[in-house]
Amino acid sequence: MSAHRHQQGFTFIGFLMVAILVAFFAFVALRLFPIYSEKFAVIQSMKSVANMPNIGAASPSEIQKDLMNNFVIQGIDEKFIKTLKDELTIDKDEDGNRTMTLEYEIRNNFYGDLDLALNFSYTVILPVKDQ
Repeated sequence: MSAHRHQQGFTFIGFLMVAILVAFFAFVALRLFPIYSEKFAVIQSMKSVANMPNIGAASPSEIQKDLMNNFVIQGIDEKFIKTLKDELTIDKDEDGNRTMTLEYEIRNNFYGDLDLALNFSYTVILPVKDQ
């Protein structure tokens, strides 16, 4: 009359594997968050400048100044702002609309000599008339 009971649940090794997997994804998320946070701040700044009254009639240097001021308001790092200044182009598209385009690559150290890279390219149309 000996009944064998089967144990159910996690073993210690199973628990360690799950803990290591969760820790790895948390590590990746912590490394990616600053890059994506800055990306969304840049997009928000570009949209904010594009929504300014009569921004399409402003000179490229005025647009750049407004954008750089908006970057400061958004809390973007000053070293990064200096980098972005060179990557900004203000042109006309094929429909004749003025556009503001920002293209850059940002790298963040992941672990050791492994880097995470984000290629960023975003364009907004600058309306000529007051909205």
